[in-house]
Amino acid sequence: MSLTRENAYLFHTSSSIEILGHILEKGKFSFYSNFISFSLLSSLPE
Repeated sequence: MSLTRENAYLFHTSSSIEILGHILEKGKFSFYSNFISFSLLSSLPE
């Protein structure tokens, strides 16, 4: 009983870490794309 509960906890923790990693990757990507587009807009002559 405790073994399955432990396994479920470990599985939940690892999947949460995976989801967190995906969110961070997406956030990093959107941050970089925003930064690049902002840089391009800033470099354009007015």
